[in-house]
Amino acid sequence: MIIACLALLVALAGTSVAAVQAVIPRNSIGALQLKSNSVGGLELKPNSVTSSKVLNHSLLKTDFKAGQIPAGPRGLPGPAGPTGPAGPAGPAGAAGTSGVAAPGYVAQVLTVTGTKDDQTNSTSFTPIDAAKVDVTVPANETDKLLVFFNAETACFGSAAGAHCLVRITVDNNEIDPATGSDATFDSNGPTGSEHTANTQAQHAIVRISPTLSAGTHTVRVEVSTTNSGATLRYDDWTLAVERVRVT
Repeated sequence: MIIACLALLVALAGTSVAAVQAVIPRNSIGALQLKSNSVGGLELKPNSVTSSKVLNHSLLKTDFKAGQIPAGPRGLPGPAGPTGPAGPAGPAGAAGTSGVAAPGYVAQVLTVTGTKDDQTNSTSFTPIDAAKVDVTVPANETDKLLVFFNAETACFGSAAGAHCLVRITVDNNEIDPATGSDATFDSNGPTGSEHTANTQAQHAIVRISPTLSAGTHTVRVEVSTTNSGATLRYDDWTLAVERVRVT
């Protein structure tokens, strides 16, 4: 009797195992079964897949939702890459506004020249027509003018010892040193026969204006002689004006 009972128990146990194996085959639980918490009609226990049941190093980053894996510490910067080739030059920018010279510095240089051979024996100062420059002092500024004039001249004639004169004016006023009838630029010989129209040489003077206020000012070169018997011949001349800022 006892042996019969044991045989029956073994037979029943074997049938139970076979039934479970038939319902849940090996490797039959996947993502779908885990999501539904059931397989083959059997309910899976919540949190039944634990770390000990996952093969080490088998999960990938793509297996996790975004933000589930915390970022690691920032790595060290890598070595600098090679310098790339230079790009093409960009278009030129617009011209900037003119700068303003500081007090004491030359703010502008103006020049005019002439090559016409001309002469005078007038005892009154008369302007050389082309030897004229207009200079504009900017608003809210005062300037001085440093004026240079040079020319190839000959002073000759019957008036022994006569002088040929050159002066520079700004706004019709002679500028310093203002010497009037003593503004000698060239001279005739002591006897009046040493010099001729062909005994020319280069001569030059430098003059400076008073402080000028804002506005346009006219610079002129004027010539004369001390005796109508003397003639001043001139050509190849240059008039140069430097505008120097004062304030």
